[in-house]
Amino acid sequence: MIGFLDNLDSLHFFVAQVVYKANLRGPSFRCEENPNGTLTLHYYSSRAALYPIVKGVLIEIAKRVFRMEISITVTGRTQNTIRTKGGQGFEEHVVFLIKPTTNAGKRFIDHHSSSTLGDQDGSILRVTPTDLPDLLPYHIIIDHDCRLVQAGAQLQKLISPTLLLPGTPIEEIFTLNRPHINLNFENICNFINGVFVLQLRPPDPEFPVVVPQCNILWLSPTTNAGKRFIDHHSSSTLGDQDGSILRVTPTDLPDLLPYHIIIDHDCRLVQAGAQLQKLISPTLLLPGTPIEEIFTLNRPHINLNFENICNFINGVFVLQLRPQADCSTLNSRRSIISSTISQQLTYSSVDLQMRTQLKLKGQMRLLESGKHFLYLCSPYISSAYELQKTNTVFEMIPLYDPTRDLILLNQLRFADMELNHQLESNNENLERIAEELTKEKQKTESLLYEMLPASVATQLLNGEHVKARKLYLHQRTLYSYLWPSLFKKYPELSNERSMSVSKRGIKYGNG
Repeated sequence: MIGFLDNLDSLHFFVAQVVYKANLRGPSFRCEENPNGTLTLHYYSSRAALYPIVKGVLIEIAKRVFRMEISITVTGRTQNTIRTKGGQGFEEHVVFLIKPTTNAGKRFIDHHSSSTLGDQDGSILRVTPTDLPDLLPYHIIIDHDCRLVQAGAQLQKLISPTLLLPGTPIEEIFTLNRPHINLNFENICNFINGVFVLQLRPPDPEFPVVVPQCNILWLSPTTNAGKRFIDHHSSSTLGDQDGSILRVTPTDLPDLLPYHIIIDHDCRLVQAGAQLQKLISPTLLLPGTPIEEIFTLNRPHINLNFENICNFINGVFVLQLRPQADCSTLNSRRSIISSTISQQLTYSSVDLQMRTQLKLKGQMRLLESGKHFLYLCSPYISSAYELQKTNTVFEMIPLYDPTRDLILLNQLRFADMELNHQLESNNENLERIAEELTKEKQKTESLLYEMLPASVATQLLNGEHVKARKLYLHQRTLYSYLWPSLFKKYPELSNERSMSVSKRGIKYGNG
């Protein structure tokens, strides 16, 4: 449940920016898991007194989606005036305490040891400052005072060198478009689960403007400069303010790159990202496990060895998790959520039973050591249907990964396609009905011309008023007014007799 709540901010961002294309300020949610198994939820909103609705919705979601009963109490509520880009703004901060009332002791999130897999020679593998800028070409690292510490290789090409000096305030380089907060340490902590949109200030005409989309994660303190943030979409080799070089520790890397894999010269596992550690069976996560025992290589069509990877280093690599490598303990938890959500979708139950193993799509990068490859990848999923088939949940995809937007955009596209299909079907029905009406109209007009003089029928069809006048074709008048009453009284006349009208009068006969 904590993953669901932490991902609401990114969903609100997508709805506001992509669906409605409006610069709306939606609510924000941030969760803290307590040691006793309870959950503290921080709720921020620019609209007051809506927290009772949040409380009721959360209780119902827990019951319907997560199959658990919870109790929610409000432990704090404050209302503050904050500064925004548009001036003064209002913000309500409500703190909820969420307790599970069933399955006592069960936590809201499954804890999986973020195992920092060691190298085979016993040393701990580190991504060097030389590797990091190329691996994450659009990342930014800032310190406690929101001053620049490090930037990615591509950002170094876009930003003026005079602004790339360590210690430059980040607000001198970028403007914060979203969320609508002042850029400081406390506000970043409060909106840590949201999507941050930074726009490069127009400095020099020779440097184009870029709008990176990111999320902010904790980075372990490695120097005396204090805690730092990493902005997941970029990276660089600038020194720290105290003169030391900032390093990403083995504890940071699995969380920063939850779907990365590091393999050695013999294509054996060295390290895996945090999400992969939840997906792969622990028996296969041991350092030295051949990577082909965990994955099959779908693309490119080569044997997986060091030389072939070097030859195809610029290609896209697609790996698929082997069935025996799938972690069954997590599958049971995910299947509960997947089966519940699938009931709300239009997918057939037969299709959902045809589960497929998760695919990963990414690139291979040779590390500075020259002995290890780092596979930077993300789930190869493009729709909610594929999420269901791979037994994956949305929270498992990082905030900065564009796969999230792809899934949501495709879901919108599928909804539009379904709507268009219904419109086409309705149009076909309308065309068919219009064609039938045209035929009936032609029959009516033909009958009208048979029953009345042509001049009178034409006037009536044109909507004109017909003045009373003397008619000489009495048989037609007789037919119009007298004949229906005769048919009612003597049905055999309509069934057994035929009528022919001539200038001499009306004749009856059998043909």
